[in-house]
Formats: sequence, structure tokens, C-alpha cells
Amino acid sequence: MKKRSVRGICWWWCGLLMSVSTTNGQLAASATTFSWPVGPGYHSDFGPFLDFANFGKYHLGEDWNATNGQDLGEPVYAIAAGKVIDLQEVSQPDPWGRVIVVEHTLFSGGKIYSLYAHLEDLYVAKGTIVAEGELIGTIGNANGYYGPQNNSGSHLHFEIRNNKNWKEGNQAYTRPPLDLKVARRFKDPSLFIDDRVGRQSVPLVASNWTVIRPQVDSSTALMFITYGQQTMTFSRAVAEKLVDAKIQYGWPGGWNWKNLTIAEMNCFSTTEYRLRAKKSGVTLNLMLPGHNFQTARAVQDIIWFTSTNPNFHSCQPETIESFSANDNRFDFRRLTCDYQHPHHNTTMTAVPVYHATNWQHPLFRFISYYDPEAETWSDWLGLTPNQLDP
Repeated sequence: MKKRSVRGICWWWCGLLMSVSTTNGQLAASATTFSWPVGPGYHSDFGPFLDFANFGKYHLGEDWNATNGQDLGEPVYAIAAGKVIDLQEVSQPDPWGRVIVVEHTLFSGGKIYSLYAHLEDLYVAKGTIVAEGELIGTIGNANGYYGPQNNSGSHLHFEIRNNKNWKEGNQAYTRPPLDLKVARRFKDPSLFIDDRVGRQSVPLVASNWTVIRPQVDSSTALMFITYGQQTMTFSRAVAEKLVDAKIQYGWPGGWNWKNLTIAEMNCFSTTEYRLRAKKSGVTLNLMLPGHNFQTARAVQDIIWFTSTNPNFHSCQPETIESFSANDNRFDFRRLTCDYQHPHHNTTMTAVPVYHATNWQHPLFRFISYYDPEAETWSDWLGLTPNQLDP
């Protein structure tokens, strides 16, 4: 197998237009800010997302423990505004223990579901509307299921899912190989929250340009408009005649403004942008990624990419590793995935998939893989900041 050349990575631009945000039935506020499910002094080192080494199977959530080991009965908080859609109340030792599931409606209209398990106390009921940071329960040990007898103890098992059917199919773990369809049902909790834990809000001046410079590199997938009690995507605000569709960009200290669309905007911290409101009372909001989980983002991107290719069936997240290449603009990682030959249904080949993250703009990423049929490397596929959660 020839060594993969990293030459040929180039910048290109693409967009992800956002849709209208709606909810049905009892209303919960849109989830526009996120925070951690536990307070300071916690870690998930013993049970991170997709961890294999500690369990011999893939962990589909995160296990949160207090650094001082004293976490039984300690608070658990809702990560964002939402609605409690399911509870499990049990009194006997049980692998799940007491569980709370909260549905969160994103400003794009999409939904995600946060799950909190092994709880000692439940402070909410089914149908309860919760706010970000609201106390919803306490850390438990699943009524004694987790303890010295299995080398564990009290902890919070925390998940972020793309569907609400937590009792069906795979539970908190899945055995190898990691099926790509299973992996796509879950989000890396720490990566998802870290991308949304900060927020920059800028009131827009009606009928005039307002200059905005992102505090850190961000994404239009994290940008939304507020107007009174309404929260909406930029595209929706354009349709509602609240903001001008035209956006301009330039560099600090320069006057050579150029036009672009929301699909072309990349929210670089090194760039200034000009936006114009058509009405008073319009505010632009931008969630600010912490950029603290680059390895997790590489795994997420590779899972997404391989799931779009019918020849890939599973992957091995535990194989993720960094490597050096001949382009110092990028941080390189590779991961092994399982490729099934289209003409040999029983033949599976372990295939390396490469991931490159731009050091200066870490939301620009690129993917390439070795094609065992063609015996060559694929072209690099570019992912822009607008493709934050592909």
C-alpha cells in the first residue's frame, strides 16, 4: 500500500442552510445555550464516549464521576431548555436505574435527546418543561447495581441521542465491530456541548451595517437570530424580512468589503462581517466552540463519511491515532474502518481513513481513504465550518 500523499488539499466553500424552528404541544424554549450535566470538579476519564478499553465493548455515552470520589447524591442538571419526555422509576438494582430523558428543540427545528441514568433522585415528572442548568435529579448507583461487586460505583451515565427510543435496540453499550448505523444514532456528548457552551450576542442596527467579529472560529450552523420572543435561523429571519440577505466581509482595518451569502459565511475569528437588520430589536447570536475535542471531531467526521459509502459497514474508534505528514498546516489522524468489497459480499478489509484538521481554522477538515478496489487513495473531501454536525 502506497503512503498517502497529503498534497491536493484545497480550500473550498459550501453551505448548510438552516430551516424553521417549531415545536408542537406544550412549548419549551428553543435550546440556544448548553452547559454540562454536572458541576465543577467532574471528569469522564473512566467512561468516555465510544470507549472500548475499559469495557471490551463500545460505550454509547459518558460516565461522569467527581474527582474526589464523593458524587453519590450530587446534583444533575439539564444541559439545555427542553421537555421531559420519559422517565424510568425503579426501586430494585437495575443496569439503567432511574432515568430521565429530555427532548431539546434546536433553533433549526431539529431535535436531540439527552439521557441521564443511574440516578438516585428524580426531581421532574414526565411533561415537565426544564431550563438550561435546572436541577433535575441526583447522581446514583442504579439502586446498588453499581458498586464494589463490579468494580464501579455511583456515577452519571449521560448520553445525547438523535432519537428518543432509548429502550429499543442497543442499550448503553454495543459490541464490536461498531456498526455505522448504530454509531450515527448518538452524538459525542462532550464535543456537542463544547461546541455550544459559549455565546456571543450582537444587537443589529436597523437599516445600517453592524460590524461583527467572532470571538473564536465558529459556524453558521451555530448562528441564530432573536427578535422579541422569537428564535430563528438566519435564513428564516431573511424570509421574515428581519435582516438583509446580503452579508459583507473584510479584514480588520481594511475597507475593501466583499459580498457573500449565509452559505458562504465561515465565521472566522480573523475576519469581520457586516450584517444589516431591517427592523429594530433584532439580535444576532453565535454559539462559540471551545475547540477542546479535536480527536472526537475526527472520529465523528469519519463515522459520518464512511456511513455515506455503502461499502463501509463498521469502524474501530479505538484505533484513532495522530501521525505526521508533509503539510504542517494540518493536524492529521487516522482510524481503521471495515470495507466490504462490492463484488465479494463475504470479504471485509480493514481500511485506513485519514482526517486532517487545519490548525488555524479547526472547523475546516478533510477526509481521504484507501480504496482497496482501485488500490489507490481517494481525493480529499473537504468539510467546512457549516458542516459542524454532519
